[in-house]
Amino acid sequence: EKYDDERLHAYLRLLAAHADRMRFVINKADRLTDAQRLLLAGDLRARLAQDGIADPQIHVVSATAGDGMDDLRAALARAADAKAVLAAKRAADLRASLATLAAAVGIGPDGAAAPLLSTERLATATDEAVAGALAVVDPDGLARQVRAAVMGRARRSGGSLLGRALALVAWLTGQQRRAADPVAYLRDWRRRGTLGRVLNPVRAALVEAVVGIPPPSRPALLAAVGADAVEESVSEALDRAAVASAADLRIPRSWAWPVVGAVQWVIGAVFLFAVAWYVTLFLAGGVVPVATVDAPLVGPVPMPLVLLLGSIVASATLGWLVGVHAGWLGRRLASRVRQRTEAAVREAITEVGFGGLRRVEAARGVIASAAAAG
Repeated sequence: EKYDDERLHAYLRLLAAHADRMRFVINKADRLTDAQRLLLAGDLRARLAQDGIADPQIHVVSATAGDGMDDLRAALARAADAKAVLAAKRAADLRASLATLAAAVGIGPDGAAAPLLSTERLATATDEAVAGALAVVDPDGLARQVRAAVMGRARRSGGSLLGRALALVAWLTGQQRRAADPVAYLRDWRRRGTLGRVLNPVRAALVEAVVGIPPPSRPALLAAVGADAVEESVSEALDRAAVASAADLRIPRSWAWPVVGAVQWVIGAVFLFAVAWYVTLFLAGGVVPVATVDAPLVGPVPMPLVLLLGSIVASATLGWLVGVHAGWLGRRLASRVRQRTEAAVREAITEVGFGGLRRVEAARGVIASAAAAG
């Protein structure tokens, strides 16, 4: 009746995997004969076998008479001693493994661990790699491309007749695409140089970082810091940085440029009218009277000449103003693109080139803390 409850056996079935650490004790054995004790223990053993406990350790005892208590105490003591021995052995194995691991990564038994690479050396290597990457990506050339693209758009919208003609010629000959296509220039960074100036500082720093590690661990540590795949990783990171910068690149425009362009058309019409006037005078042999304008220090000036010179000066002045405005917009945009590109390149070098080294240092910090704690 005491152990025939199905709820008890449902619970025991959940613990069947831990049967070697379980003890089953039947109390009040003083009420039973020796034969009944054997029969009761056998029945319980059969029931436990159905629960998945194949070889249960059963003790039939009497707390009042003391029957079987010594055997129970001895069995519990043996189990406790075996568990303590096992725990001690595992602790000793753990300490030995920790000491071996710490020594393999250059950490002393007391947890003392110098950084694989000093902060100053890491910063210097990062700056050298970033400088090499920027030399290839060429933010200055990109800035020139941006300014040229802005200037080209300004001339197409607000340029004079001559400026528009020159812009058309530049577009037809491909000069505009070569000199004013910042997106293509940014994405085509591989053609402007090799990655040696980027990779050499990174590789040198990573190799220098593992010098303080025992020689047997160096190949694995070099692989862990990413020295083997640094070229591919850095190249892909620079590609991502270039694509990200190119995706945000938008050549600006101004509402004033079309207005200036309309005024330039009027000035161009005045210029053509003055030229036509001169042609008419030439064909007429100078017999047609011409109006004049009194100019200080010069005296009378023919009206066709006034219109001709005035249209040239006005067109040049408006073109200069448009150029100044476009140059200002181009420099501002180029500065933003340069800063964004430099930040993306630095992030790529820092995260990819030296990311593995930081992860290894973090792991060494965990090992050092464990070694210091004993």
